[in-house]
Amino acid sequence: MKLAEHSYWHVLYHYHRPLGMGMKSRIDDPSFFISPVGRKNPKEEMNAAIRFLFSGSAENICPYIARYHWLYEQLQPEPGLFPEPVCEELKDIHPTSARVVFPTYFMNSPASMFGHTLMTLRLDNTSRMLDKAVNYSAFTQETNGFVFAFKGIFGFYPGYFNVLPYYKKIQEYGEINQRDIWEYRLDLESHELDAMVRHIREMEGIYSDYYFFDENCSFTLMYLVEAARPGLNLTDAFPLWVIPVDTIRVLEKAGLIVEAEYRPSRATIIRHRLSHLSSEDQKLALDILEGREQSETVLDMEALRAIRILDTVIDCIRYRFVKRKMDQDDYQKTLLQALRVRSRLGVADDALPPVPEPVRPEKLHGSSRLSAGVQVSDGKTAGILIYRPAFTDLTDPDYPESDGIRIVFGETSLRIGPEGEGIQLDRFDAIDIMSLSPRDRFFTPLSWAAGIGLEGVPGEGRGRLLRISGGAGFAWGGGQYGLSYFMALPRFFAGSGLDDGYSLGGVVRAGWIFRLFEHSKWQAFAEGGGFGAGHQSYAAAAGLEGSVRLGRNWHLGFETMHEERWGQSAFRTGMALHWFH
Repeated sequence: MKLAEHSYWHVLYHYHRPLGMGMKSRIDDPSFFISPVGRKNPKEEMNAAIRFLFSGSAENICPYIARYHWLYEQLQPEPGLFPEPVCEELKDIHPTSARVVFPTYFMNSPASMFGHTLMTLRLDNTSRMLDKAVNYSAFTQETNGFVFAFKGIFGFYPGYFNVLPYYKKIQEYGEINQRDIWEYRLDLESHELDAMVRHIREMEGIYSDYYFFDENCSFTLMYLVEAARPGLNLTDAFPLWVIPVDTIRVLEKAGLIVEAEYRPSRATIIRHRLSHLSSEDQKLALDILEGREQSETVLDMEALRAIRILDTVIDCIRYRFVKRKMDQDDYQKTLLQALRVRSRLGVADDALPPVPEPVRPEKLHGSSRLSAGVQVSDGKTAGILIYRPAFTDLTDPDYPESDGIRIVFGETSLRIGPEGEGIQLDRFDAIDIMSLSPRDRFFTPLSWAAGIGLEGVPGEGRGRLLRISGGAGFAWGGGQYGLSYFMALPRFFAGSGLDDGYSLGGVVRAGWIFRLFEHSKWQAFAEGGGFGAGHQSYAAAAGLEGSVRLGRNWHLGFETMHEERWGQSAFRTGMALHWFH
C-alpha cells in the first residue's frame, strides 16, 4: 500500500526534504519516534509503529493515538481483533470549532515584532475566554528580548506545544503587551477537529528546535491544520521564512477562514476613551488615577461626561496593575473607590462608540517587496533595484502614524550605474528596526532603534563598511498632525576604507511622519553628529521621503536627501515603484 509514502504520514511526523535531499522530520525529540532511525526513515518508522501499536495491547497507544487511528483506518483489521484504546485525556474533548488567533505586532519587544499565532478550540457553548488555547513557543526563561531574538534565529531554544485556558493568553497579549488580537474561525468539520486534537495530544511534551524565521509559532501551527484536513499542504507555501500574518493569508487562500473578529487591547481601548475626552477631562482622569483628586469629584458633572472620565480611570487602573506600575494595595484602594462612584452613575448605553475596527492585517500589502527605479546623485543618473524579504518602513501608507514601525530584514539595494560602472551593492540591511511609540499623559514608552548591515564609502576603491547602530529616544503625537520623534543614535563602522579600520560615534536625529493625503505617508528628517574614535568625521543629513499607495500591492516611493559623511558631500533624489508579494 506504500503508506510510508503517504502525505498524511509525513504530516503526522512533520517530515520534509531539506534542500530537496533525504527525508527528515522537523521534530527533534527522539522520544516521539518508535524506531531508532524513524526521524530520517519514514518506512522504518511505519514498520516499527505497526509492530508496536498492533501488538495486541492498548496500554501504550494513547501517546501515539493520531498515528494509531490513521493506520487503523488504512489497514482495516478485523473488528474486535485489537482492543479499542481509551484515552482519558481525550474522552470528553470534542471541539465544536477552532480559531487561529493572531496577536498583532508588539514593537517594544524585538521577539514579538512580527506578531504571533496560536489556535483556540471551542469545547462547549460557554464564554470564548474559556476556550482551550493551543500555543507553540520557545521554552526559555530569557527576559531580554534582544538575546531571545538572537538565540531564536539560530535554534538555541526547544519549542513545545502547550494547552491552557484562552483567557490567560488574552491577559498576556491584550492586557500586558498592548497587542490587539484577531480571531479567525476555521471551516473544519467535527471529525476534522477530532483529528486535530489527536495530533495535539501526540505533540504535547515533545520538543522541536525553535527557529525565529522558519520553524516558529506560525509555521508549526500549520501542521495542526494539515492533520485536521489531509491534502492541504500548507507548509509547502513557506520555503525559506514564515511571518505570522502570511500564514493567515495562506489559510484564507485555502478557503479555510469563515469569519474574523477583532479584540482590541486594553491600551487601544484606553486610547479610544481618551480621544473622547477633552484635555481638561484627561487631566482630571490622570489626577484621579494618581491620587491628586478623588473619584467623587465627577459627581457634580453631567452624567455622560462623568461616566466617560471614570470608565477611563478604571481601565487605566487595571492596565497599570497588570503592567506592575501599581502595587496591590494601591490597586485595590483606587479601583474600589472608582467602582463605588461609578455604580452611582448608572448605565449609559451611548457612553462611548465602539473602538473602530482597523483593516484586517492579512488584507494589507504582502510582506516581501521588490523595487525598481532611478536615482540622480550629483548629476549622475543610475538605476536602482531593491529586494526586501520583510516587512515595512516608516513611510508605509498602509499603517497609521501611531504605528511608527520600521521592520526591515535582509534588504539588498543594487545600484546600476552609468556606462562603465556596472552593478554595485549600494547597501545591505540585515536588520534595521525602529520602534516609535508615542508618549502622552497616560503612556510613556521609550522609542528605540537597532540595526546591522553593509554600506558603501564615498570615493573610488574604498569598499564596503560594516555598520552596527542602535539608540533610543522619544516620540509624540500620532494623530491628525502626524508623529514626531527625537532620538540619540550611536553608530559603529568597520572596514578597510577607514583610518584605523573603524569609526565610533553617533548622531542625534529628529523627524516628523505625516500624511499629505489619505493614501500617502511621508517623513521629513534631519540628523547631525560626529565620530571621534578611530576614523574621525562629521556627519549630517536632511531629507524628505514618502510613499503613495497605488493599489493593495503597488506603491510609488520618493526620496530626496542631502548628506555629509566621511569628508564627502552628496545630494540625491530618486523615485521607485514598489511591488509587494
